Amino acid sequence: MAVPVHLNTFFSYKETLAVTDVQTIIDDLRLELITNRSAPNLWIEFVLPVVAGAGNFKSPVRSDGAYFTVTVTKISATRLSFVVKDNLGMLVNNQTDTRLDIATSPGNTVRYFTGPLHFVVDSARTTPECFACGIADQTPEALSVPRPVVWATAGPRSNAGTLTNQTWGNLFCLVPGATSYSTGLGYYTTARGYSYSNILLQTLTGVLLPLPAELAFYYGSTSAPSWWGGRMHQAVMLDQTQNYGAEFNVPLDGPVTGVFKIVGLTSWGNAVLAFRKATL
Repeated sequence: MAVPVHLNTFFSYKETLAVTDVQTIIDDLRLELITNRSAPNLWIEFVLPVVAGAGNFKSPVRSDGAYFTVTVTKISATRLSFVVKDNLGMLVNNQTDTRLDIATSPGNTVRYFTGPLHFVVDSARTTPECFACGIADQTPEALSVPRPVVWATAGPRSNAGTLTNQTWGNLFCLVPGATSYSTGLGYYTTARGYSYSNILLQTLTGVLLPLPAELAFYYGSTSAPSWWGGRMHQAVMLDQTQNYGAEFNVPLDGPVTGVFKIVGLTSWGNAVLAFRKATL
Protein backbone atom coordinates (compact mmCIF):
# COMPACT_ATOMS: atom_id res chain seq x y z
CA MET A 1 0.00 0.00 0.00
CA ALA A 2 0.95 3.67 -0.17
CA VAL A 3 -0.19 6.94 1.38
CA PRO A 4 -3.27 8.16 -0.57
CA VAL A 5 -2.55 10.97 -3.00
CA HIS A 6 -4.67 13.52 -1.12
CA LEU A 7 -2.64 12.85 2.03
CA ASN A 8 0.74 12.63 0.30
CA THR A 9 1.26 16.29 -0.55
CA PHE A 10 3.44 18.81 1.26
CA PHE A 11 1.80 20.40 4.30
CA SER A 12 2.73 22.95 6.92
CA TYR A 13 1.24 23.98 10.27
CA LYS A 14 1.77 27.13 12.31
CA GLU A 15 0.10 28.41 15.47
CA THR A 16 0.31 32.00 16.69
CA LEU A 17 -0.92 32.89 20.17
CA ALA A 18 -2.81 36.01 21.27
CA VAL A 19 -3.28 37.64 17.87
CA THR A 20 -4.73 41.13 18.44
CA ASP A 21 -4.44 42.56 14.92
CA VAL A 22 -5.25 40.65 11.72
CA GLN A 23 -2.18 42.19 10.08
CA THR A 24 -0.34 39.50 12.04
CA ILE A 25 -2.29 36.88 10.07
CA ILE A 26 -1.26 38.40 6.73
CA ASP A 27 2.36 38.54 7.89
CA ASP A 28 2.20 34.94 9.17
CA LEU A 29 0.80 33.75 5.83
CA ARG A 30 3.59 35.50 3.95
CA LEU A 31 6.13 33.71 6.13
CA GLU A 32 4.39 30.34 5.82
CA LEU A 33 3.71 30.42 2.09
CA ILE A 34 6.74 32.27 0.75
CA THR A 35 9.62 33.14 3.09
CA ASN A 36 9.92 29.75 4.79
CA ARG A 37 9.14 27.64 1.75
CA SER A 38 10.98 26.44 -1.35
CA ALA A 39 10.02 25.03 -4.75
CA PRO A 40 7.94 23.10 -5.71
CA ASN A 41 5.78 24.14 -2.73
CA LEU A 42 6.64 27.83 -2.91
CA TRP A 43 3.77 30.29 -3.32
CA ILE A 44 4.38 33.71 -4.85
CA GLU A 45 2.99 37.12 -3.98
CA PHE A 46 1.59 38.86 -7.02
CA VAL A 47 1.29 42.65 -7.19
CA LEU A 48 -1.35 43.23 -9.88
CA PRO A 49 -3.92 44.36 -9.17
CA VAL A 50 -2.53 46.13 -6.12
CA VAL A 51 -4.79 45.84 -3.07
CA ALA A 52 -3.72 48.18 -0.29
CA GLY A 53 -3.00 46.43 2.99
CA ALA A 54 -3.47 42.99 1.50
CA GLY A 55 -1.53 39.83 0.89
CA ASN A 56 -1.96 38.57 -2.68
CA PHE A 57 -0.93 34.92 -2.71
CA LYS A 58 -0.72 32.56 -5.71
CA SER A 59 -0.39 28.81 -5.13
CA PRO A 60 2.19 26.69 -6.95
CA VAL A 61 1.11 25.74 -10.48
CA ARG A 62 0.14 22.07 -10.76
CA SER A 63 1.39 20.02 -13.72
CA ASP A 64 -1.92 20.54 -15.55
CA GLY A 65 -1.68 24.32 -15.14
CA ALA A 66 -4.16 24.56 -12.26
CA TYR A 67 -3.62 26.99 -9.40
CA PHE A 68 -5.64 29.36 -7.24
CA THR A 69 -5.05 32.79 -5.74
CA VAL A 70 -6.06 34.16 -2.35
CA THR A 71 -6.17 37.88 -1.62
CA VAL A 72 -6.23 38.49 2.12
CA THR A 73 -7.22 42.04 3.12
CA LYS A 74 -7.34 43.78 6.49
CA ILE A 75 -10.82 45.28 6.96
CA SER A 76 -10.19 46.33 10.55
CA ALA A 77 -7.88 45.26 13.37
CA THR A 78 -10.17 42.32 14.08
CA ARG A 79 -11.57 41.44 10.64
CA LEU A 80 -10.05 39.92 7.47
CA SER A 81 -11.52 39.35 4.05
CA PHE A 82 -10.61 36.59 1.60
CA VAL A 83 -11.06 36.61 -2.19
CA VAL A 84 -10.29 33.34 -3.99
CA LYS A 85 -9.91 33.02 -7.77
CA ASP A 86 -9.13 30.00 -9.95
CA ASN A 87 -6.50 29.82 -12.69
CA LEU A 88 -9.02 31.25 -15.18
CA GLY A 89 -9.49 34.32 -13.00
CA MET A 90 -13.03 33.32 -11.97
CA LEU A 91 -14.19 34.36 -8.49
CA VAL A 92 -14.51 31.16 -6.46
CA ASN A 93 -16.13 32.48 -3.26
CA ASN A 94 -18.80 34.22 -5.30
CA GLN A 95 -20.11 36.70 -2.72
CA THR A 96 -17.71 39.69 -3.10
CA ASP A 97 -15.52 38.26 -0.35
CA THR A 98 -15.60 36.01 2.72
CA ARG A 99 -14.69 37.37 6.14
CA LEU A 100 -13.20 36.09 9.38
CA ASP A 101 -12.86 37.72 12.83
CA ILE A 102 -10.49 37.49 15.74
CA ALA A 103 -11.46 38.43 19.30
CA THR A 104 -11.29 42.11 20.18
CA SER A 105 -9.49 41.58 23.49
CA PRO A 106 -7.21 39.96 24.49
CA GLY A 107 -7.01 38.42 21.02
CA ASN A 108 -6.93 34.71 20.28
CA THR A 109 -4.86 31.87 18.85
CA VAL A 110 -4.79 31.59 15.06
CA ARG A 111 -3.79 28.36 13.31
CA TYR A 112 -2.63 27.91 9.71
CA PHE A 113 -2.81 24.66 7.72
CA THR A 114 -1.28 25.16 4.27
CA GLY A 115 0.22 23.36 1.32
CA PRO A 116 0.43 23.71 -2.46
CA LEU A 117 -3.22 22.62 -2.79
CA HIS A 118 -4.88 23.75 0.45
CA PHE A 119 -5.11 26.96 2.49
CA VAL A 120 -6.76 27.13 5.94
CA VAL A 121 -6.92 29.95 8.52
CA ASP A 122 -8.50 28.91 11.83
CA SER A 123 -9.38 31.60 14.39
CA ALA A 124 -9.78 30.08 17.87
CA ARG A 125 -12.31 32.59 19.20
CA THR A 126 -14.87 31.62 21.85
CA THR A 127 -17.02 30.78 18.83
CA PRO A 128 -14.32 29.49 16.44
CA GLU A 129 -14.17 30.77 12.87
CA CYS A 130 -12.38 29.09 9.97
CA PHE A 131 -11.81 29.90 6.31
CA ALA A 132 -10.55 27.22 3.93
CA CYS A 133 -10.02 26.70 0.20
CA GLY A 134 -8.03 24.54 -2.19
CA ILE A 135 -7.94 22.26 -5.21
CA ALA A 136 -9.41 18.77 -4.91
CA ASP A 137 -7.54 15.53 -5.62
CA GLN A 138 -9.37 13.56 -8.34
CA THR A 139 -7.21 10.43 -8.33
CA PRO A 140 -7.34 7.92 -10.02
CA GLU A 141 -8.16 10.11 -13.03
CA ALA A 142 -5.10 11.52 -14.74
CA LEU A 143 -4.56 15.28 -14.43
CA SER A 144 -4.98 15.54 -18.20
CA VAL A 145 -8.53 14.17 -18.01
CA PRO A 146 -10.67 16.09 -15.45
CA ARG A 147 -10.94 19.85 -15.12
CA PRO A 148 -9.52 21.22 -11.86
CA VAL A 149 -12.00 21.40 -8.99
CA VAL A 150 -11.35 24.52 -6.90
CA TRP A 151 -13.37 24.94 -3.69
CA ALA A 152 -13.78 27.56 -0.96
CA THR A 153 -15.88 27.78 2.18
CA ALA A 154 -18.86 30.15 2.12
CA GLY A 155 -18.18 31.26 5.68
CA PRO A 156 -17.45 31.91 8.43
CA ARG A 157 -18.76 35.41 7.61
CA SER A 158 -20.44 36.93 4.61
CA ASN A 159 -19.10 40.08 2.97
CA ALA A 160 -21.53 41.98 5.23
CA GLY A 161 -19.70 40.52 8.26
CA THR A 162 -22.57 38.23 9.30
CA LEU A 163 -21.54 34.95 10.91
CA THR A 164 -23.22 32.46 8.58
CA ASN A 165 -22.60 29.45 6.36
CA GLN A 166 -19.65 28.32 8.44
CA THR A 167 -20.51 24.63 8.09
CA TRP A 168 -17.80 22.83 6.17
CA GLY A 169 -20.40 21.30 3.84
CA ASN A 170 -21.41 24.69 2.43
CA LEU A 171 -18.75 25.29 -0.21
CA PHE A 172 -18.35 27.26 -3.38
CA CYS A 173 -17.63 24.98 -6.36
CA LEU A 174 -18.15 25.18 -10.12
CA VAL A 175 -20.87 22.78 -11.24
CA PRO A 176 -20.18 21.13 -14.63
CA GLY A 177 -21.70 23.32 -17.32
CA ALA A 178 -22.06 26.36 -15.04
CA THR A 179 -20.50 29.75 -15.80
CA SER A 180 -20.03 30.88 -12.19
CA TYR A 181 -19.30 29.32 -8.81
CA SER A 182 -22.18 28.56 -6.43
CA THR A 183 -22.61 27.16 -2.91
CA GLY A 184 -24.10 24.11 -1.26
CA LEU A 185 -21.95 21.62 -3.13
CA GLY A 186 -19.63 20.24 -0.50
CA TYR A 187 -20.77 16.70 0.13
CA TYR A 188 -18.77 13.56 0.56
CA THR A 189 -19.58 10.29 -1.13
CA THR A 190 -19.23 6.73 0.13
CA ALA A 191 -20.70 3.42 -0.87
CA ARG A 192 -22.83 3.58 2.30
CA GLY A 193 -24.62 6.81 1.48
CA TYR A 194 -24.40 10.55 1.85
CA SER A 195 -24.76 11.06 5.60
CA TYR A 196 -21.98 10.40 8.05
CA SER A 197 -24.52 8.71 10.29
CA ASN A 198 -24.82 5.98 7.65
CA ILE A 199 -21.24 4.79 8.03
CA LEU A 200 -19.37 2.98 10.76
CA LEU A 201 -17.95 5.48 13.23
CA GLN A 202 -15.54 3.10 14.97
CA THR A 203 -13.59 -0.03 14.24
CA LEU A 204 -14.39 -3.21 16.16
CA THR A 205 -11.68 -2.29 18.66
CA GLY A 206 -13.25 1.12 19.30
CA VAL A 207 -10.88 3.24 17.20
CA LEU A 208 -12.57 6.29 15.65
CA LEU A 209 -12.80 5.91 11.89
CA PRO A 210 -11.62 8.96 9.91
CA LEU A 211 -12.74 9.28 6.30
CA PRO A 212 -11.63 11.45 3.37
CA ALA A 213 -13.44 14.77 2.99
CA GLU A 214 -14.90 14.42 -0.49
CA LEU A 215 -16.87 16.73 -2.79
CA ALA A 216 -19.87 15.91 -4.95
CA PHE A 217 -21.87 18.01 -7.39
CA TYR A 218 -25.63 18.12 -7.63
CA TYR A 219 -27.49 18.54 -10.88
CA GLY A 220 -31.20 19.33 -10.65
CA SER A 221 -32.28 17.36 -7.58
CA THR A 222 -30.35 17.49 -4.29
CA SER A 223 -31.49 14.02 -3.34
CA ALA A 224 -28.30 12.49 -4.69
CA PRO A 225 -25.09 13.86 -6.22
CA SER A 226 -24.50 13.47 -9.94
CA TRP A 227 -20.72 13.97 -10.09
CA TRP A 228 -17.84 13.16 -7.79
CA GLY A 229 -15.56 16.18 -7.38
CA GLY A 230 -12.55 14.80 -5.53
CA ARG A 231 -11.00 14.90 -2.07
CA MET A 232 -9.70 17.79 0.01
CA HIS A 233 -5.95 17.61 0.50
CA GLN A 234 -4.62 16.82 3.98
CA ALA A 235 -8.12 16.63 5.47
CA VAL A 236 -10.27 13.96 7.10
CA MET A 237 -13.79 13.81 8.52
CA LEU A 238 -14.47 12.74 12.09
CA ASP A 239 -17.64 12.23 14.10
CA GLN A 240 -19.30 15.52 15.14
CA THR A 241 -19.13 14.59 18.82
CA GLN A 242 -15.39 15.32 18.75
CA ASN A 243 -14.35 18.67 20.18
CA TYR A 244 -12.95 21.67 18.36
CA GLY A 245 -9.16 21.65 18.50
CA ALA A 246 -8.93 17.95 19.35
CA GLU A 247 -6.13 16.01 17.67
CA PHE A 248 -6.23 12.49 16.24
CA ASN A 249 -3.50 10.14 15.05
CA VAL A 250 -4.55 8.66 11.72
CA PRO A 251 -2.61 5.68 10.26
CA LEU A 252 -1.62 6.51 6.68
CA ASP A 253 0.64 3.66 5.54
CA GLY A 254 2.57 1.18 7.61
CA PRO A 255 4.44 3.12 10.31
CA VAL A 256 3.43 6.52 8.88
CA THR A 257 0.85 8.29 11.03
CA GLY A 258 -0.64 11.72 10.44
CA VAL A 259 -1.78 14.05 13.23
CA PHE A 260 -5.02 15.85 12.32
CA LYS A 261 -6.59 18.74 14.23
CA ILE A 262 -10.30 19.68 14.16
CA VAL A 263 -10.89 23.19 12.84
CA GLY A 264 -13.66 25.69 13.53
CA LEU A 265 -15.97 24.78 10.67
CA THR A 266 -19.25 23.58 12.14
CA SER A 267 -20.42 20.02 11.50
CA TRP A 268 -22.15 18.89 8.35
CA GLY A 269 -23.72 15.48 7.82
CA ASN A 270 -22.83 14.57 11.42
CA ALA A 271 -19.13 15.09 10.72
CA VAL A 272 -16.47 17.67 11.56
CA LEU A 273 -13.40 18.49 9.51
CA ALA A 274 -9.78 18.09 10.60
CA PHE A 275 -6.60 19.12 8.78
CA ARG A 276 -3.14 17.64 9.12
CA LYS A 277 -0.61 19.35 11.37
CA ALA A 278 2.16 16.75 11.77
CA THR A 279 3.54 13.29 10.96
CA LEU A 280 4.57 10.77 13.60
